[in-house]
Amino acid sequence: MNKLEIKRFTSKMLGANTYILYNNGHGIVVDPCTKISIIKEFCNSNGIKINQIILTHCHIDHTLYLQEYLDEFNTIFAIHENGNILNQDENLNGARLFGLRKSFGPADILLKDGSEFEIGSLNVRIIATPGHSPGSICLYSDNLLISGDTLFNLSIGRSDLPGGNQEQLMNSLKKISELPDDTIIYPGHGTFSTIKFEKANNPYLKYPTII
Repeated sequence: MNKLEIKRFTSKMLGANTYILYNNGHGIVVDPCTKISIIKEFCNSNGIKINQIILTHCHIDHTLYLQEYLDEFNTIFAIHENGNILNQDENLNGARLFGLRKSFGPADILLKDGSEFEIGSLNVRIIATPGHSPGSICLYSDNLLISGDTLFNLSIGRSDLPGGNQEQLMNSLKKISELPDDTIIYPGHGTFSTIKFEKANNPYLKYPTII
């Protein structure tokens, strides 16, 4: 069966998740926050060529090793157009909160809601989900949703950081809750879930009008 494969790695920085999505020997990295040596070993062992890196949003716990990934895989990276400036500023990307002086250059590709790209023979669609931060996105393909820090298992991303917006976040949650119930959610922190489970059990989706 021709399907999208996914592998999760969890970093030591706030437990953020790095994902490799791959098909037919081609792959992308989502959120390069795990040490590059771990990702390189997995790709080499499975014959995966990394074609690009995608950021679900610009916070440093998700982008920590971005430059190392770009150098190692000799590739490009993409971010939603509304997050590109934040990614270049150590104050806006949260690096200074951790005592880091780290920012990055402009993205090679600026994404929009509905943007699509290929991994092997499969398409991946970008869903813009602002609220946690400007430029937050989810990636959807083959009934898999990489939800970044928008939706977690039984919780949601915070909206009280610079650029966050609770109303936008709730609208984003409504948008992704309309995906098929059997969609598997792979969040930016924590373990996987499904749209069906979250609609039945997550208070932010179950009772959105009183949050």
